[in-house]
Amino acid sequence: MRNPWVGLRPFTSSESDLFFGRRREAQILGNLVATQAVLVLYAPSGTGKSSLLNAGLVPAIRHDESQVAVVVGNDQDPMEALRSALAQTGWRVPPELGLAELMNEFWLDQDRRTIVIIDQFEERINAGHQLEDLYAAMTKLSHSRSDAGCVLLSIREDYIGALEPLMRRIPGLMDGSYRVPPLSRVALESAIYGPLRTIESTVSVSENLVRQSLDDLFQRSNLSQEPGEQRFEPGYFQIVWQRLWDDNAQRGGHELTLERYRKLGGATRILKDFTSGILNGLEPAQAQMFWAISRYLVLPTGAKTSLTVDDLTQLLQPSDYVKSFTQSGGGRARSWLTHLSPHQTTRLVRQVLQRLTSSQAPLFQRVIRSDREEYELLHDLLGKILLEWRREYEEVIVQQTSRVATDLQESLDRMLHGLTPGEFLSGTTEPSDEALEEFMGSSADYITHFGRELRDGFRGSTTREIDAAVDRAVMFKIVGDTVMSGNMSLRYEMRRRLSEHGASYGLNTLDFIRVALEHPRDDVRRKLQSTAPYLVETPTEYTPRKKSSPLRVAFGVLVGAFAAVASFAAAYAISEGIFSVLEIQYPFLTISILALLYTAVYAGTATDEASARNGAIAVFAPFLRPGRGLARLRRGLMTWPLPALYLTLFCLLGAWLFGLAGWAPTAGFNLAALPGLFGMALLSVWAYEA
Repeated sequence: MRNPWVGLRPFTSSESDLFFGRRREAQILGNLVATQAVLVLYAPSGTGKSSLLNAGLVPAIRHDESQVAVVVGNDQDPMEALRSALAQTGWRVPPELGLAELMNEFWLDQDRRTIVIIDQFEERINAGHQLEDLYAAMTKLSHSRSDAGCVLLSIREDYIGALEPLMRRIPGLMDGSYRVPPLSRVALESAIYGPLRTIESTVSVSENLVRQSLDDLFQRSNLSQEPGEQRFEPGYFQIVWQRLWDDNAQRGGHELTLERYRKLGGATRILKDFTSGILNGLEPAQAQMFWAISRYLVLPTGAKTSLTVDDLTQLLQPSDYVKSFTQSGGGRARSWLTHLSPHQTTRLVRQVLQRLTSSQAPLFQRVIRSDREEYELLHDLLGKILLEWRREYEEVIVQQTSRVATDLQESLDRMLHGLTPGEFLSGTTEPSDEALEEFMGSSADYITHFGRELRDGFRGSTTREIDAAVDRAVMFKIVGDTVMSGNMSLRYEMRRRLSEHGASYGLNTLDFIRVALEHPRDDVRRKLQSTAPYLVETPTEYTPRKKSSPLRVAFGVLVGAFAAVASFAAAYAISEGIFSVLEIQYPFLTISILALLYTAVYAGTATDEASARNGAIAVFAPFLRPGRGLARLRRGLMTWPLPALYLTLFCLLGAWLFGLAGWAPTAGFNLAALPGLFGMALLSVWAYEA
């Protein structure tokens, strides 16, 4: 047995037998199209205009042989729709006639009036359709006072002002217009019992349920309602009762009861599930933007406010966006949406609100007050629902990013154990001596390819290929930014290789955001937006999971100190004769202090963490890292004990110059140590960038 309530979508002409509660309105509308040449039908969003036309007016016209109904589709040209409909009546359509002339010719020849119905006219206005020809035809039809037919425009009440160009042509346009009134309680009751009689259902309805559900759904509006007008959304009514019917059918019950309604959570819970379904259907960028602006549209008490798009974009702060990665310091990295330009932010806010005011997702309404175009919640019940959604959505985002961060950390750990790129991505555990070299080359090559794919718009790619490209680009981008945070030499190497490929880590942030927001393919947009936090807002600090123990770190430091002293001792032994000639006092003590100072500077420029084996190699034997030719030579020139010898000779030069001037050579030695340490630090960086 079919569900007698259609839910949120409008009724169709074939469902006129289920359409109850609007008999009087359908009769009034039928009388108006029979007597007027141009008619504007308007009402607030969600009032049921489309259902009234489809299931009320159109069936009545089709049962009247003196009239022909021409329903113009949203993407259809009115002239083409008219010609096609008239041709289907068997009439030979004359060529090269305008809309008004064609309607008049059909009336004179067939003695039948033509009713042209253009529903959701605001969508044509928003889409920027050329309306001059249509307005000219409507003006001609109106001024000719012909009985050939009627052109009916159905439009949302808040878009009435957009008809001003037509009003100038037809001064009395709105005098004969019709505003669809709100549904009365009696009409709603008939919309409950009437469909059940139509389908001859054996399911009964509790009167207590009818009373309670209508009490829950009827609300008074504080801002946009006429005095005494009760706010009721027919779409919400349909959602609640469709859910009750489906639940009863699943249980095999024979009565819709108040007890079951309460177990389902009442209208609030049913509408919450409905709201979550709409918001979960938003693109990732739209959902994140709505999360940011909703704090201004719904107060912490659940009360609604009315704001314009400009109001919202001016109020937005970086802290309003849902955060992505958690950084090592405990704070959150800012959202990738903070990189949007003011124009992109305004455009995205407008897209979100236009989507949430559409008939398919009626959560908000657009209200014109003076010269302000404001947006507000459609129903008071939605305030607390959205507050709860905000909390749940933030938790979901945090869980998702935490999961991704964990997966990335595990991948980094696998790479640190020497896996090849293939093994790294697949998660296998077979080690390879050349893993790092191969992985860095593969990273740069692939991420450059991804940048090319972005520029080309993923043309011709399948969804699976796009997913693979984005997933691997995310991995390589994060590895390129954060790999081996205990080994600066490896980080320099990764960045150098990526830079050589001209990829800038494969992505230009602003170009990437533009493609993620504007790409014509829905699957590409959603994929890029869902991974944007990892491609745009990668955390700059990434602590490896397997840290060195304090004992091993201390051992590494001791090894470094011993090597430093030993290296300078060797330099002292080599130049001992010179020390004696220059008469430097306490030479071994002086050179040992210098050794310790230089070790601190050298270690600070060469490594982030002095772990035992890797730290010792990075500080004292940088030439052991992968590299060829001049890069290996540059690093070799800074291999111990050569740095100690360079610094010792520089200090001895200072002592010699002081001796020539008749000053104490020891003072010259010590003073030369300061610029010497600074120069050696620069040489260390130069060597590690090789």
